[in-house]
Amino acid sequence: MSDAAAIVTGGGGGIGQAIVQELEEMGYAAWSLDLTAGPRERDLAVDVTDRIAVSAAVTRVASKGRPVEVLVTVAGTFIELAVTDVTPAHWQETLRLHLGGTVNACRAALPLMLDAGRGSIVAITSDLALSGAPSAAPYAAAKGAVIGFIRSLALELADTPVRANLVAPGPTDTPMIPPDAHYREEPYLSTVPARRLVRPDEISRAVRFLVEDGDFYVGQIISPNAGVVM
Repeated sequence: MSDAAAIVTGGGGGIGQAIVQELEEMGYAAWSLDLTAGPRERDLAVDVTDRIAVSAAVTRVASKGRPVEVLVTVAGTFIELAVTDVTPAHWQETLRLHLGGTVNACRAALPLMLDAGRGSIVAITSDLALSGAPSAAPYAAAKGAVIGFIRSLALELADTPVRANLVAPGPTDTPMIPPDAHYREEPYLSTVPARRLVRPDEISRAVRFLVEDGDFYVGQIISPNAGVVM
């Protein structure tokens, strides 16, 4: 059990909410930074693309007296468009949210972790960043950029007590996948070795491993994806 604080961007629902719950079970005071604040005192309304707002939120977490030792970046969105239909705004918005949000959170939390002498950063990327997919270019590209950033950060932090790693889920049973999405239909599920979507708690357990036991993991990707990408 820990007496430290953890920060989860996008912790208001789906994968992020499952991770918040997992970290709370581990004893962390888990704070959620999401566009809409939830019912808990530790649920903060923050736009992760706003560097100043993220910094202020992380400062608020630190002011509560517990050292910040964990950061998990989940905040994101998913769009499906053919490349010919993707506008410059789509590219910019997707990169600002996934890559920019991850960078903003890391820049704000990292000095606190270094001061604490301990830290674990886990960024949620996607199996689509590893495989690509039709009509998912902005999302796959942004998630791929997150991989490059975190691996570079892990190398920069190699001589410090802070580690940075990634979790790359496959299609997960959250509201981000609409009820009528092809990911929920039998023709797609029949191609998945596990024959089902990933559950949010399976993602949170992968995060738990990296935070709790994976002290030898540096810049690595864990892929709880039901076998979609091997």
